[in-house]
Amino acid sequence: MAGQGYPDDAVPNLNYILGEPKEYNTSVAVSGTPNTHSINTDLGRCATVGYILNDDPTNDLRVYISKDGTTYNNYASLTAAQTASGWITLKPTEGLDLSKFWSHTIVVDASGNTTAYRIVVI
Repeated sequence: MAGQGYPDDAVPNLNYILGEPKEYNTSVAVSGTPNTHSINTDLGRCATVGYILNDDPTNDLRVYISKDGTTYNNYASLTAAQTASGWITLKPTEGLDLSKFWSHTIVVDASGNTTAYRIVVI
């Protein structure tokens, strides 16, 4: 990349993703009946960019993220409490940036009643 403002051995930090984003705009009916979103199947690869939004104004959302489709929430970026509980809790109207995750499969469960949410992954 010499001549473009970069040293010969440097590569610019590019956040360029090929393909169309996949959006899930749905809800969880009741606690204990989670929705499973197979990102790897839907995109043909794991997602590294995206977000999850809890659209519900009153109910919490429990999120489980797997980087291999088998083991969930074993990421260094999670707190000890999140790793111990096995899920990430999104309070009403909170969101989660998925750029720190390698997302193969995402499982979403309600903490109580029907909870609306959105997932967008690229």
